[in-house]
Amino acid sequence: MNKNKIYNLNNPNGPSYSCHITYSSFSESSLAILNLDNFIFENHIIKASFGTTKYYSNFLYGNNCNNKDCLYLHYFSDVKDIILLIKMILIIIKQYLKINILKQLN
Repeated sequence: MNKNKIYNLNNPNGPSYSCHITYSSFSESSLAILNLDNFIFENHIIKASFGTTKYYSNFLYGNNCNNKDCLYLHYFSDVKDIILLIKMILIIIKQYLKINILKQLN
């Protein structure tokens, strides 16, 4: 969890923080997002969504990174782990519709 950057500091329910989690597969991350998004934990709503991973720019030029907390990739992803942005958007829309349809049925 990144407590260095605080969001909504003046919110009456308290501040918000961000957290980036990397999963070993797309299906793992999809299940986590479906189960965690809008989950209430200790009276706080957890929001979960897909994000994009970026390469550490100096890695692309063959340089090392000295930041042990760096969130950027320092290795090339396996081709099977790469998803095009348009495909990710379509999956997100499909999940959003599925969640909202289920909410309306309950």
